[in-house]
Parts: sequence; structure tokens; C-alpha cells
Amino acid sequence: MPALGIIFLRHAANRYDAALAAIKADQAAGKMPKRALVKADFLKRRALMLPEKARYDYLLALPKNANLGKALVEAMDAIEEDFAPLKGQLPRDYERFDNDVLEDLLRIFDSEEIRAASGDVFGRVSTSTS
Repeated sequence: MPALGIIFLRHAANRYDAALAAIKADQAAGKMPKRALVKADFLKRRALMLPEKARYDYLLALPKNANLGKALVEAMDAIEEDFAPLKGQLPRDYERFDNDVLEDLLRIFDSEEIRAASGDVFGRVSTSTS
């Protein structure tokens, strides 16, 4: 199901954004040196350091004529490349879906409420779809 991978990306983006905000706050408060960020900075905050092409905002900003199926596969590949425990676990069948369907799914999971959601909200969504 394409929705589950998109839900994963939304959750990963929410965690990434929250971790980035915490890192910036720590740097501004002098609790952390201002330097280039590394994966460990995000893992410490229970988030993945998402490659740009795997960030939800990046996918939403792609031009209307972009191949979203290919972009979603590339996003999953980039995450698995950076985070070995997920290797071979993320969905890859997006290219069989029409761009409009994928765009609709991305936009559905981009509401303000879902952008602010965390933790168990995503667990309940994924288990209720099984």
C-alpha cells in the first residue's frame, strides 16, 4: 500500500523537524557548538537525519510534471542507504501509481494536524490499516 510508506515519510519528517528545532535551540543557548550536523545529532533525539530528497517538503515542492513514483523510490533508497536497519524494508512500488494519486496522498498527509502529530498517532494509523 503506498499510503504506509508515505505515512512513514511524514512521521520521519516530523521527527526530523522536531530534532532540527531542538538542535538549533541548543546551539542558540550555547549547549551545543555551532557546527555541521551529523547523523548522531539526530539519532540522539530519536530522529533520522533525512537526506534532502527524502524530506517531505522536498517531495511536495517537486514540479507538477515530476515523476513522483520515481522520487518516492529515490527517497526510500536514500533513507535505507543512510540508515542500515531499514535496508530492504521500505516500499518501492510507487512507480505503478499515477502521479495524481501520489500527489493526493502526499497532500492528505500534509495537513497542519498531521505535521504536528507524533508518537502513537502514527502507530494507531498504521495498525488500523492492517
